[in-house]
Amino acid sequence: METHSAWYSGINKQVNKIKDLKGEKNLRKYKLNYLLCIAERVDSYSGFCSECQSFQKEITEIVADLSEFVQIPDDSARMPKEKHRVYFKTVNKITSHLQKQHNLVIEGQNLGLWISIGTAIGVAIGASSDSIGFGIPIGIAMGTAVGTYLDNKAKKEGRVICPREVSGFSKNTTIAIIILGLLILAGAILFLFLYRG
Repeated sequence: METHSAWYSGINKQVNKIKDLKGEKNLRKYKLNYLLCIAERVDSYSGFCSECQSFQKEITEIVADLSEFVQIPDDSARMPKEKHRVYFKTVNKITSHLQKQHNLVIEGQNLGLWISIGTAIGVAIGASSDSIGFGIPIGIAMGTAVGTYLDNKAKKEGRVICPREVSGFSKNTTIAIIILGLLILAGAILFLFLYRG
């Protein structure tokens, strides 16, 4: 059983109070489960990472802003735009740090990335054989295999920031990565047509 600092216990208590007061809609809207996951990760690295120590202060501030917001009895009340922007900017900044400095991943991240890379490779294979329709499935299959392997490896090693069933975050992220992959594919096809022309 993992032990947590007093800081994390306080954040956990505050966020759970927010969940109870504002309900399921705001739980998803503010990705409160994901916030708890990154707070837990920051807590575990704060003993030796100075950036994670400073992130503790930032998490404390955004949770205080959320706590202020939940005091408003009107269920249709919204967090002020600036605080809303700061909230998500802070969450994204911490996520980026955890990925770059501590080699953590968002669940499904490798799958989406490697499907995009595989699709681009598939377009290249198809272009070299004059059959783009032939190369794309091969590239997607290769990308799916590599991405799934890397995601499973990260999960076994405990490097997933927040499990999908906890975060509610990965579905949107995976959709964004797939859209990025499709844009890369469209760019590759456009490049090939312009290159040949």
